[in-house]
Amino acid sequence: MPVEQVDNLPPMPGVYYFHDARGKIIYVGKAINLSKRVKSHFSNNKANRQKQEFMREIHRISYTETATDLMAHILESAEIRRLWPSHNRSQRGYLPRYGLFVYEDRNGYKRMGIEKNKLYFKPVYTFNTIIEGHNRLRELIQEYNLCARLCNLAKTDDCADSIYAEHCHGACTGAEEVGMYNNKVDKAVQTLLQQLPTFALVDRGINDEEQSCILVKQGSFFGMGYIAHDTNMDDLERLENTLQPYQDNDYIRNLVFKHAAEYPEKCFTF
Repeated sequence: MPVEQVDNLPPMPGVYYFHDARGKIIYVGKAINLSKRVKSHFSNNKANRQKQEFMREIHRISYTETATDLMAHILESAEIRRLWPSHNRSQRGYLPRYGLFVYEDRNGYKRMGIEKNKLYFKPVYTFNTIIEGHNRLRELIQEYNLCARLCNLAKTDDCADSIYAEHCHGACTGAEEVGMYNNKVDKAVQTLLQQLPTFALVDRGINDEEQSCILVKQGSFFGMGYIAHDTNMDDLERLENTLQPYQDNDYIRNLVFKHAAEYPEKCFTF
């Protein structure tokens, strides 16, 4: 690997990529200072076999600057999940937890259930624990008179002998009309969505002519990028078209929400 590639790294936050002899990315890392962080890989005293084999595989370095450390964290997570580099261990086993899923059964009734998040199905709402999810679902049953059986919380064939009997109007036995019941499910889902925040985190840019912007839409990480100082923050659709979309995950979402709680002055709520 040419030493100039290390010497020319900027003292900026960002994400760096180690490539092998074929150009394949084998490691992705993030840094507050790209120059110092990359040099640390080659200057520590760990001479174990695994480290030496890793060093021998590196033939080229590339990088992407970011305006803030938070953006570097986000980009690193997104890139690890996009590229699955062979030498990355962190986050490869980080899986989303539980979600509220809505689906339609063969009779046309909309069912709800709390399950582990799935790879190809997006939940309506996510929870850290299954207990948290079940508690929220019980609240919706009581508030909207939903059928506990169709919410996968009643173990019997119907709700007649369950603790939720007073809330069920007969959807589990077909007594409640499909359209009427599904309308209640839709209202319950809409209530959850209204509780999910949409906000932007605005911070410094890479240069003085711009600002960095991280967007959360209805509780999910949408994307990030750079905007002009005079950008109209009331135009959400235009902001979405300006920013680079990224795949949402729990790790990124937790980072952004934690940062927003620590620095409320950087938040713009829609």
